[in-house]
Amino acid sequence: MASSLNDMVRAIAPTIPPTLISPRALKAIGAVAQHFPITLGATVGFECPLSTMAEADFFMRVSGSWGQSLLAGQLQPPPILVQLGLEPDLFPPGFAHLWDRPVWRRIRQFAHRWAEPTSLLHEAIDDIWLEFDSASNSNHNDPLPSTFFGVKYPGLPSCDWVSQIALPILLGESLSSPAEKTLQFCLANIPAPAKLFQVGALTGRASTLGGPPAIRLYLQNLPLAQLRSTLSRLSWPGDVTLLSQLLTRVCQGKGHFSLQLEIQDALSPVIAIECYFHHLSEWRQVLNRLVITGFCPPERAQALLDYPEYVRAQDQVAPFPNLLKRWSAQLTPYRECLLVKRLAYLKFTYQPGRPLLAKAYLGLSPTWVDARYLTSTTVASEDIHESSAIELCKALIQQLDYGEIDVDALFPCQRSQKSRWLNKALETMCVGG
Repeated sequence: MASSLNDMVRAIAPTIPPTLISPRALKAIGAVAQHFPITLGATVGFECPLSTMAEADFFMRVSGSWGQSLLAGQLQPPPILVQLGLEPDLFPPGFAHLWDRPVWRRIRQFAHRWAEPTSLLHEAIDDIWLEFDSASNSNHNDPLPSTFFGVKYPGLPSCDWVSQIALPILLGESLSSPAEKTLQFCLANIPAPAKLFQVGALTGRASTLGGPPAIRLYLQNLPLAQLRSTLSRLSWPGDVTLLSQLLTRVCQGKGHFSLQLEIQDALSPVIAIECYFHHLSEWRQVLNRLVITGFCPPERAQALLDYPEYVRAQDQVAPFPNLLKRWSAQLTPYRECLLVKRLAYLKFTYQPGRPLLAKAYLGLSPTWVDARYLTSTTVASEDIHESSAIELCKALIQQLDYGEIDVDALFPCQRSQKSRWLNKALETMCVGG
């Protein structure tokens, strides 16, 4: 049986109102997601503009040994499948057709280097993100992504590998001399405690925008007090005051932020700020201000606040992914797979001469929990098979890089209290980056 990431999208589709993502946009996302095995994406999600029609882009995170292997064109690691007593999952038909395109061949080459234990990319890179813009993917049978990679921290002493190894593989050619010079200048002028945490090549947009793909740098841990001086040091050609006002007036010091720079040959005036919030009350306050200032319709703000929750197979809102149900059946009653829907972050993009663009990023991740604590009913007695089921689940999670809430490890309290704490933990997972 073939499974795809579209199985997860379909499972939560009834919970997404058309004011947030239109049925047409959700169908288009599913047409892209159906190309990829469900074991490829540890997290998938949606990029939703706040002030325009209910459109959305689609993204996925590739990590774990299974994700590495699939993207690199290698076989799924068999030991866990043997323990589960299952056959390897079949690839969706569209997955094999992707690799005829130059963009995908370069991604496969990149993933192969990333998966090689002795390679520099294996040492330096944490994960890979693939993003599919709806404007660039009108042909759903031929999806073209932009590719981003997470930088491990603490990483290597030098970031020269970014411009000399990683980006040339993704782009299929060396950076132009001006682009490499700009990139190195930016990396050399990141002030402590800020750090580079992600790099991207906008290969998915090159066909629609023309010219070589832009490069993106993502900076984390930059204090607000250093924003103005950092952008001045980088000679950023934009209005720093506007960005400072955005963080102080709209976000009012809530959460934390990251800075997104864009490079072509020179540093672009296009810049973005990603704002992360850890409590639903903070999301509510910021969205209320965006509604008042006209950035977001009130019904879309409410749809965002209603998004975070988790979906169980037994909810029967829509068919749950068969592969995840089969795995859960092998572990029941000790572990159950949930689909956790998360509010990730807000992004504000500034481009001279255009209105400020606000977007919300929504995540969707499989997560395993001890199903006995999802309800307040009496917990079953200990069983001799429990420890082996837990160990098998942990091994599966490690290879897939899915998350798990280990109730007994996190909550050393009486068994009668664990149900309440588990639901509180799930609620916490649903909000935050």
